[in-house]
Amino acid sequence: RAYERWPSRVSFHCGGRCISGPNWLALLGTTCLIVAPSAVLIGLVAEPLLEESVAFLVVAVVLPVFSVSMLLTAGCVDPGIIPRAAEPDEDWISGRLPRTKEVDYRGNKVLVRYNETCHFYQPPRAHHCSVIDECVDKFDHFCPWVGTTVGRRNYRFFLLFVFSTTALCVYSFACSAYLVKLQYESLQAQDDKATVWKALEKEPAA
Repeated sequence: RAYERWPSRVSFHCGGRCISGPNWLALLGTTCLIVAPSAVLIGLVAEPLLEESVAFLVVAVVLPVFSVSMLLTAGCVDPGIIPRAAEPDEDWISGRLPRTKEVDYRGNKVLVRYNETCHFYQPPRAHHCSVIDECVDKFDHFCPWVGTTVGRRNYRFFLLFVFSTTALCVYSFACSAYLVKLQYESLQAQDDKATVWKALEKEPAA
């Protein structure tokens, strides 16, 4: 199959259906960094807040599930790889092609460069990623947390991953603070000498 002979550093999985960067273990590491704290949030922070509202637990489950799903999607889909030519252009080898040339792009003149690795002129906004050794359309950056390049086809999933993970962090902090507040009020009702530190000792997961 074509993916078995693919001349780059990307990794193929599930019979070629999933494609990731060379450091795909980073993707699993990032997943663990989300799942482990989320398990603490669900079991030790959101669960005690069920007496206040079931919404605390629902959101605590939905946010990490959505975050991880966007992470895996961004890390396991084609970022926008432009297939390289099988052989170098004979005109390029003979020196008849210039290294750069101007092309029309949305009504503007844009300078494009000949890529000697992929053997073609790179389209505007495309860039050859040195990590995965591929030309990527609308290249943005290589993300070590996702373990692959962010480009045209996975950019939206990457943004959703960033936004949902940020929301998860904020939500975790808010739930923890609220749980400590409730514990502090409970201790204060029993003892006038209650402190926030004592409330934190009662709810160490927060």
